[in-house]
Amino acid sequence: MYKGFSTHNYNTKGGTFRVTNVDLVNLDILAHIYTETNERVMMPGFGTIIPTMPFEPLTDRLVDRMYSDLYKVIDYDPRVELIEMSIVPYYDTNSLVASVTLKYIEIGVTDKLDFTINIDNG
Repeated sequence: MYKGFSTHNYNTKGGTFRVTNVDLVNLDILAHIYTETNERVMMPGFGTIIPTMPFEPLTDRLVDRMYSDLYKVIDYDPRVELIEMSIVPYYDTNSLVASVTLKYIEIGVTDKLDFTINIDNG
């Protein structure tokens, strides 16, 4: 249903730039997450605080803000519906693990998107 191109997983995809369906939507969501807020021209509010988080102290307030930003990103994409989201802070390693369960509406698939954010080095 969805078709696109990406160099992100070129080596693991057998040497192809083609990306489809769930993989493409996940890459689009991650690109949105790793875009700094107000970085996009003529799109105020687009993006998250995640690119600006390196060297910030990991506090409960920062975790709440990240949860809010991730919710905003998922809500922005009409191809997915949020089923469940959890963010687990690891204060000893200054990192966060986000786990998002999404329903890909037009494809009819439910899948999990997991990623780790290291606050101390981006």
